[in-house]
Amino acid sequence: MGNNNQDNIKNVNNNNNVKTVNELGSYRQTNNITRKRDENKNKNIYQNMEHKEIRLYHQNIQGIKEKIIRVEEQSEIYKPSIICLTEHFQKKENIEVTGIKGYKHIASYARVNHIRGGSVVYANNNLNNLQIEEIDFTKYSEEFNLECSGMRIKTKDKMEDNIIVLCIYRSTQGNLNKFFELFECILNEINFSKNKVIICGDLNINFLNKEDRNTKILNDILESYNMENLIGKPTRKEKTTIDYIIIGKEMKSRNIEVIENGLSDHTAQCVDIEMKLVNKSEEIIKSRSLGNEESINNMQNELNKVNWDKIIDEYIYKNDSIDFLYENINSKLLTIFNEAFPIKIMKRRNKKPKGWLTEELKEHSFLMNKIYKLMNKMDTENKETELIKCQYDNMKKIHKKNLEISKNKYLQDIIDSNKNQNKTMWSLFFEATGKDKTNRNKISLKYNNEIIEDEKELTKTFGRYFIDSVKDKIRNNLKDSTDVENNTIQYELISTMNLEPTTPQEIRKHIKTLPSNNGVEDIT
Repeated sequence: MGNNNQDNIKNVNNNNNVKTVNELGSYRQTNNITRKRDENKNKNIYQNMEHKEIRLYHQNIQGIKEKIIRVEEQSEIYKPSIICLTEHFQKKENIEVTGIKGYKHIASYARVNHIRGGSVVYANNNLNNLQIEEIDFTKYSEEFNLECSGMRIKTKDKMEDNIIVLCIYRSTQGNLNKFFELFECILNEINFSKNKVIICGDLNINFLNKEDRNTKILNDILESYNMENLIGKPTRKEKTTIDYIIIGKEMKSRNIEVIENGLSDHTAQCVDIEMKLVNKSEEIIKSRSLGNEESINNMQNELNKVNWDKIIDEYIYKNDSIDFLYENINSKLLTIFNEAFPIKIMKRRNKKPKGWLTEELKEHSFLMNKIYKLMNKMDTENKETELIKCQYDNMKKIHKKNLEISKNKYLQDIIDSNKNQNKTMWSLFFEATGKDKTNRNKISLKYNNEIIEDEKELTKTFGRYFIDSVKDKIRNNLKDSTDVENNTIQYELISTMNLEPTTPQEIRKHIKTLPSNNGVEDIT
């Protein structure tokens, strides 16, 4: 078994050079079964969402900074609705601007007094039609003991339950009794009659050891809230199940999977959970085509056919009100206009975004996962296993480099193919930082003991403040004067400027002399 995998690694890692994606095609047969299974499962992800399911993906990432490209690779393959990561190792200001392509940063917890740890939640942009908000459980979060980040999905149908997703990390250095206390405080604060709850994370309590005291306490707490853990397979090399996905017993789930992807010494966990979400209604667009010459001629012909004098004479003869005449003429004009320029109704549907992860890179990823599984089954340490592990590490570096090349090319193609490159680059920036520029937080300002939230009033207040600041500055500079109001600044007119009329021909002549290169805003 070891020799076969060693040969496979050598084929990929020849001379430690970065391979092109075409060279990875030789692994199609090796990885055919795995690839087909995953492709068939993920092919209907958008259909699954239409059937009101969400896919949740959790992983203890053990440092996200150098692994973002691999996380994006996993998101392209498994296409989860929600991504929860524990142990991101980032500070608050860093994790809040760490984005995953196609996802929005919703909530995160980061340590202040110690390094490492933390938790973060991302939501797929396909959920933008739903009202998603952060749930702040900071008061129940303590470093090492319980580090929680959470989000709520508000359903538009008042008859349906909201959905709460919690991502929790508990360190082995934490106090277990304190963890159970804080955990119950969080659960007590949730109204289970109006919310469906999903909890995932690394709790560092071995679920497989049913006789362990801490496992029993955790199970008792979950049982009291009618909840259960879905993960029954080992989630770490030590054959322990310390990573959880917990849901209510009344909730339905399927496709529970433990994924050995080599991102850390933890596996990833992925599951589809049935949710009665309100699907986004298609956007209706109404438009008229007003520049069609044929339509314009048709309207003119129809207007000429109307005997307008007769309409006015009837009005005079009947002695009707002027309002009646106006309505009559307006009705005829609108009828002719609508017939000549009919309203066209179009439905705008969300397009499935084209990803940057190629089929060859997917196959390479599946092959790496397969080798990683085989490596974990090697119990003995010898020169052969050390060589395989060394070559696997080199293989990971090569794969990461190929991912970066593919993604950079994808982003560059997007920029090059758009006329407004400045706008495109800003859109990519917002995506890279996990922010949504369309859903900005509402800004409020406290000024003179008054809370101002209206955007126009905020602008005026800032304007008045800076103008008053300048006035105060001037007054302070003139404070030595006996009478500030009588101080005037004398201006001496040095030269005059005469204005002469300019003809359109002269303007056109000068325009032709201007450079024709595009500016930063792509204005010619």
